[in-house]
Amino acid sequence: MKLSQRVDRHAVERVDELWAGPEFPQECSNRTDVRVLTLSDGKGGEVTAEMLATGGKEGERRLFDFMACHFDVQDIDEAGHPYELEKKRREDVVLRVDAAHHGLGTASCGPKTTEEHALKTEAFEFAILLH
Repeated sequence: MKLSQRVDRHAVERVDELWAGPEFPQECSNRTDVRVLTLSDGKGGEVTAEMLATGGKEGERRLFDFMACHFDVQDIDEAGHPYELEKKRREDVVLRVDAAHHGLGTASCGPKTTEEHALKTEAFEFAILLH
């Protein structure tokens, strides 16, 4: 249950502002519960993404998660230090869109994920509308 975040429009000038830059390179900077995402090249070109549910009510809109950065997932995984990752920085923006995320916790060295935040393995369909 999420009770503390405002629903609002958020904007940044550059994708770099979305990157948290952790001490040890790892996937980070995920944005959650997104309704609409618009990326612009600053020159008039843009793409907008919205997720549409396909298995429930006709045309039902759903929330999604995204991460946008200048690093490929494999590059992040292979880098041992921030300076190594920075050498692999791409000019293009790498965009990841996810339908859902499993909550934190594995029970390997701490608590397991609470039932309400566990992502169940089940078939589902979704569509991403790009315009």
